[in-house]
Amino acid sequence: MNPNNSLWPQAKGLNDYIARCQSILQSGKPDNELLIYWPIYDVWNNSKGMDMALKVHDVDKWLHPTSFYKLCKQLSKIGYSFDFASDRLLRKTTVNNKLLSTSENGTAYKTLIVPECEMINPETLDKIIRLAYNGAIVIFQQLPKDVPGLSDLEERRKMLKASLSKLTFKNSAPGFKQYVTGKGIIFLGNNIEEILNFNRIKRETLVDSGLEFTRRQIASGKYYYLVNHSSKLIDTTLSLNEKGYVTILDPQTEVIGTATKKENKVRIQISSGQTLF
Repeated sequence: MNPNNSLWPQAKGLNDYIARCQSILQSGKPDNELLIYWPIYDVWNNSKGMDMALKVHDVDKWLHPTSFYKLCKQLSKIGYSFDFASDRLLRKTTVNNKLLSTSENGTAYKTLIVPECEMINPETLDKIIRLAYNGAIVIFQQLPKDVPGLSDLEERRKMLKASLSKLTFKNSAPGFKQYVTGKGIIFLGNNIEEILNFNRIKRETLVDSGLEFTRRQIASGKYYYLVNHSSKLIDTTLSLNEKGYVTILDPQTEVIGTATKKENKVRIQISSGQTLF
């Protein structure tokens, strides 16, 4: 980018827009209600070779076909926000007042979801069960069937089988089962949305209007970053999970003002391709 570029006259406007967005998006911390385990061992368990490069150009091979990806797209589409957890991150995760935290100052998650997976480390499964015992809500799409790798294979298979045998699920509502342990509970069922509704974990209904969002938590409230990726103007009233006084900022023009509210609904007018805070 330099003065000889045809976009040079617009460079300041673009940089100002980015600066306004990032001044908000880099403040506070993520406000996501779900923590989703990434079943990496299913990805690595590939009979076509010993090397699996997780490249952006190969997502049609290692990401898009997976149940993990399909579940995440489904949850995002209906208005849930989430972060991902590895085995290592789960080892550091704690439970306080039924909320999960992956670090001392991290986001508090309302539930841990384990997508459909064939393989899991016995140690990771035991950690997940302990999190539930300490008060967490855990949801399995299906129970894992085997352990990854060949080291101490039979012994680790015995450990996994022993842990799974303790999970004596009972029918809860139609379509899923539950296992109460300690202060928490483990659910088993393929319809994750139904289980989340059962536990009163709310989605953001604003996505029903065609908008997408990112939410940030700060000491005095929450930021919603809204974007209209549809081809038409969205002129509607939105219900937000966060109640209270609402201010709207247009990061492109820097215009800011108080939102029009009626019965806890916020009036929004947002053009195709436009963003609002």
